[in-house]
Amino acid sequence: MKKLGIATVSLLVVGIIGYINFSIFYTPIKGFQVTIENSTGEQVEGIYLTCAGITKDIKVPEIAQHSKTVVKVQPKDYGESALTLYYKDKQGIVHKRTIIGYFEESYGNGYGSVNIEKIETDGQLKITSKYKFSGLFESNDWS
Repeated sequence: MKKLGIATVSLLVVGIIGYINFSIFYTPIKGFQVTIENSTGEQVEGIYLTCAGITKDIKVPEIAQHSKTVVKVQPKDYGESALTLYYKDKQGIVHKRTIIGYFEESYGNGYGSVNIEKIETDGQLKITSKYKFSGLFESNDWS
């Protein structure tokens, strides 16, 4: 009986320590952190991010060749939304790319990654992207 009490107390102590460590070291992001990488040999500019819950579209800073930038998007007071990247080509035509297709306020936190692979002669960008929601249970493959 005494061994059962010691085992129970030990398990309880380990659980409490685990909970405290999790609470201290796990801080989910508020909104989305989007990394935009320019893999081209040219500077990229004129890119914007938009979604419901932000008051003004976010202008991405110029990205030098073979470098990247990180942009935080923190929407507030929205129901459902999608995160969209847009830019104009050399003819002034607006091109849009959905970065995160759907999220709600209750789980609208996570990370996005955009890679600009190529700039076409007409100014269109060849883009790949992926995302994952933050939290204990990831909802998108981040491989």
